[in-house]
Amino acid sequence: MKNPATFERPQGQSNGAEDVQKTEKKTFPGLQGQSRVGGLGGQAKLLGISRGSVYYLPKPVSEYDLDIRRRLDELHLKHPFMGARQLRDQLNRQGIQIGRKRVKTLMMKMGIEALYCKPNTSKKTPGHEIHPYLLRGMTIHRANQVWALDTTYIPLAKGFAYLTAVVDWATRKVLAAKV
Repeated sequence: MKNPATFERPQGQSNGAEDVQKTEKKTFPGLQGQSRVGGLGGQAKLLGISRGSVYYLPKPVSEYDLDIRRRLDELHLKHPFMGARQLRDQLNRQGIQIGRKRVKTLMMKMGIEALYCKPNTSKKTPGHEIHPYLLRGMTIHRANQVWALDTTYIPLAKGFAYLTAVVDWATRKVLAAKV
């Protein structure tokens, strides 16, 4: 009997990517076909996932789409105030025919948004405690007197990363850093 946790795709049948021509065989780690739990359906239920997601094969992102994402990222770094409409116009000037909704979708997938002053709809709560600024009027003259936390956005080839560092204010030395 075949293991149901193994998925075979017949030759010539595509999952949406043009480069898939030969037989694929994908085994999902951790899921077993024969089980006391009741097969893949029972195991998926125990894990809290749908049965359909057990057989899901993600489509690879096309080179064209990666190129558009790269250009969007470059444009966003140069002009962080531009929204989907202005970015669409810039891409159209570069010869890439793309719509505003597609640009907006890619921006959401990439986690980028236009930087602009948004309306301040917050109002002070009357009973809210106001915390004092403890460093006002204080002179910092020795190490380990005051530490600061700094987080920096670093764009990468495929995505981004955050660098967080703890810095001593007096010596300006990095005490700890994590990407």
